[in-house]
Amino acid sequence: MLSDAVSAFQEARDLNDQLDALTEARDNALAVIANDYEFELTVLAEGETALTAGETNDLYVFDDVTGSDNAITIAGLGDAGTDYLYFGEGYTAVALGEGEITDRVGSASALEIFWKQDGDNLVLYVEADATAGNSTSAADITEITLTGVNVADVDFSNGFLSVNNAA
Repeated sequence: MLSDAVSAFQEARDLNDQLDALTEARDNALAVIANDYEFELTVLAEGETALTAGETNDLYVFDDVTGSDNAITIAGLGDAGTDYLYFGEGYTAVALGEGEITDRVGSASALEIFWKQDGDNLVLYVEADATAGNSTSAADITEITLTGVNVADVDFSNGFLSVNNAA
């Protein structure tokens, strides 16, 4: 009994040490991004619905905030500095065409970012899992609207979306 408690305590302490090391590594990486590369870093998180790219270089990191209540709008992307959205490896950009995101689109075996030009804005629909586009609801989709961005000015490669010349 006591030996089980001691073992559980040691395991918890080891996990806490790992967490401390990972937190330090994350903080160091954030410092390098901000200081060495001069990027303002923003993680897209639940509750953030309207963001504006700054006058400097911006790096937005995608975090799955699925559902219709979590639509995100980013204004000014590409207007000043170098701006990126990072989604991670494994995503493919796919034109939505005339359909809607709830029309069972895409592949059930690949992660996709569906895009649609809506006037002066580019709307992205990011799957939480590969089957999300095949659903008739947006429950597993994060919607991101890039105001004033035309798809012709966008480059998507290696998990990064960049705006080359926003209107």
